[in-house]
Amino acid sequence: MANLDSLIHEEEAKKSFQFILTGLSMVLAGEGLQLATEAGLMDYNWVTGHLSDFGIVFETSATMYAATSKFNKYVRMAASLVPPIIATIHEYFPLFNGETVTDTVDTALFWLGWVASIGGIKYLASRKAKKDATQEYDLRTPVPS
Repeated sequence: MANLDSLIHEEEAKKSFQFILTGLSMVLAGEGLQLATEAGLMDYNWVTGHLSDFGIVFETSATMYAATSKFNKYVRMAASLVPPIIATIHEYFPLFNGETVTDTVDTALFWLGWVASIGGIKYLASRKAKKDATQEYDLRTPVPS
């Protein structure tokens, strides 16, 4: 089982990098859509306003998870929680000045970005590692000649 755990850990590092690039792409696309809307090149839609909110936490959570890959799973998970917590505090900070929250959907998207990022990394990494482990130790499969 320890061998499978180490395979999963290696796969998490690889998947984290892929998720970082995916999240960065979402942020750039979301910001590009917002600039196009501001320039009058397209109409505003829900995705335009929220893609970068989801993407920034998706990307930074994957980055924090990858940056702490040398630590145990509890440290990695705690580090990955920092981006959605900071984003949520930033979103609700105007309440302390007597203002209203601008968009409560943003908060939900921050946490959804975290769930999608960490959940996706863990699911894809464990699926790949289990597949590799069963292929490596499955004696029923014939050896190609």
